[in-house]
Amino acid sequence: MNMPLSTFEKICAVATSHFATYGYDASSLNTIAEAVGIRKASLYSHFQSKNDLFSTVFSAAYEQERVFMQQCFQVEQQSYLGNGYCASLPSRFEQSPSLALFLKASFVGPAFLQVEIKAAYANYLTEVGEYFVLQLKAAAPSLTVDEIATFQEAYLGIIDSLHIELIYSTLSAYEKKRTAMLEVLSKAIQASTVS
Repeated sequence: MNMPLSTFEKICAVATSHFATYGYDASSLNTIAEAVGIRKASLYSHFQSKNDLFSTVFSAAYEQERVFMQQCFQVEQQSYLGNGYCASLPSRFEQSPSLALFLKASFVGPAFLQVEIKAAYANYLTEVGEYFVLQLKAAAPSLTVDEIATFQEAYLGIIDSLHIELIYSTLSAYEKKRTAMLEVLSKAIQASTVS
């Protein structure tokens, strides 16, 4: 049985979607309050300011997307290493305002939270890289430490590029880039294991 959302949870859900769609600057507390079905003044019983609300929903989005990313790597069974996460991103981006908010804020976030946002995105990429390395070591145990580090950096470059593609491009462009880059990386890994 689903429990009804509290007012706080409704505000956060609406705000996440609103900020993901319009960005911080173009978002309106009045519009968020109306969508929740409360007065703007009622928002202030839950959040001190627009900054406070954005900070709260960004932190929640970051945590949700970390869990999603971890799950992608844990069920990875794809032809290319790290592909499960990459292949799942477009549908997640379309269906989850938390991913859209997290990525858009990471590239074009509000100035007041830039330090925290950059740290969150860096931590996220670090964790992605760690999961990739676990897969890489299992799939290619003969690689040297330096080779592993190089492939990890290459994979993170792919991830960063694909995140940008999600925000600014089309699904077909994303898929073309994902397929090409992961194929090249896979061939490089295979070549390193036979030499």
